[in-house]
Amino acid sequence: MMPEHKSKLINCRVCGFKLDDKPGFSLTNVPASAQNFPDQDSLHLDKTITLKVYVCETCKTAQIINKPVSYYKSVFRAVAVSNDMTLFREKQFDQFIKEFNLVNKNFIEIGTGNGEYLQILKKFDINPFGMEYESKSVENCRVKGLDVVKGFPDEIDNLFPDKKFDAFMILSFLEHWPKPVKVLRNLHKILSENAIGIVEVPNFEMILEKSLFSEFMLDHLTYFNRYSLSYALTIAGFEVIEIKSIWHDYILSATIKKTAPISLEKMSENKEFILNSIYNFVANNSNKGIAIWGAGHQSLALLSMLGNKELIECVIDSAEFKQNKFTPGSHIPVKSPKYLQNGNISSVLIIGGSYNLEIADILKNEYQFIDNIAYLDQSGLVKL
Repeated sequence: MMPEHKSKLINCRVCGFKLDDKPGFSLTNVPASAQNFPDQDSLHLDKTITLKVYVCETCKTAQIINKPVSYYKSVFRAVAVSNDMTLFREKQFDQFIKEFNLVNKNFIEIGTGNGEYLQILKKFDINPFGMEYESKSVENCRVKGLDVVKGFPDEIDNLFPDKKFDAFMILSFLEHWPKPVKVLRNLHKILSENAIGIVEVPNFEMILEKSLFSEFMLDHLTYFNRYSLSYALTIAGFEVIEIKSIWHDYILSATIKKTAPISLEKMSENKEFILNSIYNFVANNSNKGIAIWGAGHQSLALLSMLGNKELIECVIDSAEFKQNKFTPGSHIPVKSPKYLQNGNISSVLIIGGSYNLEIADILKNEYQFIDNIAYLDQSGLVKL
């Protein structure tokens, strides 16, 4: 009996979710590289491969699940021979620098190649830098007077110890990376707060629409549409300002901004302030008989953390399923609003969130004998 075949688990390069067991499309007898051109002596070593193309159902990224080319960290481009591309980039960079006020700012290109685009950037009033992994290309850039370091964003910690960049660009390079989101996240380390950038990739929407199967090659591992590019950039920690099609519809160009980390520092300050406010209200009014109105999640959390909760006689709540039980954590009896009619309570603190004012109206209209009322809002305790 033949052993049962077990499919290999393949995860999406962008979102990490499992891909389908079988590729959606395959190409046989394609070159193993788009850059290694054999000469007469090495012609016999040249091989062809089969490319397997998958599409992630979660993030919609098309991708090749083959081992990447050995030089995927390096940039090889022939745009220097195109006058039209040079003029296009000059206009694009000029508009970008003006729109985002980047004059005299630090600007870095990730994947500089031989400095084709960096030379254009030098024409503007900015501080241009480059990062390139290929040693020979770095040397060529430096001969041209370009400020370029050897490196790749996966190991970026010590490349710029005293410098942050206000703007960056990654042009037709992201699609080469086996782990694009991880590398983009690492890029944050050298970017200033709210740094602005341009990220460009081949336009898979056009490739798909025109069935350009010959666009698939091992050098390009991922193929983005607007949705999947936005998804990748967002989970990498960037805000997508705009994605548009450029250069005869062959390129998707995204303008993005580094998002600031979410700080919870003020949470601790506010916790101390709010708890102290409740503590003082309870301490100053406990001899009059004090109740809390509201057994919602906010009230329950605050009461459980409160230092003098034992001075509170009860918690009032209109929900019958909570009444005649105890509050979780603080173990204070929960009573119906009718409990106030016995006259034991003369001070009420409302902790009802968006229902504060509605509860205050009930107290004023139906329990006029309770004259010490306050409610808790975002700014603290408000005395009525």
